[in-house]
Amino acid sequence: MLKFLWEIGAHGEIGAESGFSSYLCAMGIIDRYDGMEWDDGNVWKNWEKHQVAPYETQQALKNEPFFDYDVEKYPKQEKRRVVMSRTDAGRAPFIVYMERNNRLRPICTRDMHKNERKQYHERTQTNP
Repeated sequence: MLKFLWEIGAHGEIGAESGFSSYLCAMGIIDRYDGMEWDDGNVWKNWEKHQVAPYETQQALKNEPFFDYDVEKYPKQEKRRVVMSRTDAGRAPFIVYMERNNRLRPICTRDMHKNERKQYHERTQTNP
C-alpha cells in the first residue's frame, strides 16, 4: 500500500532511454521512467538524515530545469545517477538514484552544497 500512495501522480509516464543530460527539457527526469520505487528501505530515510520529505524528492524529479549525470565510482550493476533540480517551494535538492526495472529508485536526497548550487545554475542557466 505504501508504494501505491507514493506513486500517485506518476501514472501515465512513459519510460525512455536514460543518458547524460545537461540541458533544459520539456519534462522532468521522472518522465523518462515508469514511475518511482518507494519502499520501507528508502521512503523515510531521507527525512531522518536530511529532513527531505518523499514528496519533495518526487516534486524535484518532476520539475525542470534539471541537471542529470552518471556517478562513475559505482559498479555497472549498481549504476547510480545524480539529478539536481528544484522543488515547487524553491528548495534545491541533490538526489542520488538508481534505475530498477525502468523505475526510478531514490537512494539519497539532501540539500545541494554551495558548489553544487553554483554548478546547477551554470548548467541550467537559472538565477541563484
